[in-house]
Amino acid sequence: MGKSTVADYLQRLGHRVIDTDSIARQLVEDDKAIYQKLIFRFGEGVIAEPGVLNRKALAGIVFSNGEARRDLEMILHPEIRAVWMHKVKEWEDGGTEISFVVIPLLFEIGVRDQFDFIVCVACGEDSQMTRLEKRGWSPVEIGQRVVAQMPVEAKISLSNFVVWTEATLKVTEDQVDAVIRRLV
Repeated sequence: MGKSTVADYLQRLGHRVIDTDSIARQLVEDDKAIYQKLIFRFGEGVIAEPGVLNRKALAGIVFSNGEARRDLEMILHPEIRAVWMHKVKEWEDGGTEISFVVIPLLFEIGVRDQFDFIVCVACGEDSQMTRLEKRGWSPVEIGQRVVAQMPVEAKISLSNFVVWTEATLKVTEDQVDAVIRRLV
């Protein structure tokens, strides 16, 4: 959809940004208890090598099975939430007026009430498919991920702002600038 592009731009502007996908990767790499829970729940097939999770294998399991996805969320989401909430509090205590938390499943996991405003970063279905294919995902993998999420139209309707990433990078940045002006 363009979340990483927008997050990178916000950081270049000097804003505080934390990405929950990065937190998840860090937790899986660094927290041995989480790593062990994942192996216990999903089996040895999710290990690439000792101490390293095979993210593609895990994704194959959780995006083809709703119960497995919910189990993964139960293992990871409370820990992820604790990290970003701590970081935002730290920033607020340090005097930061505006900070951003990138949460791809914000509405799905029910944390929208934790925020003063919601910015939805979105694009059309064709662009989304093209971008995900460039990541090396198969049409089946893309379909499984899209089905696991709330439709973008619903996310847009629940958001305070929308950054539509169909045009050039400059147009996307101009939209972000307009959102910042409204918030400051």
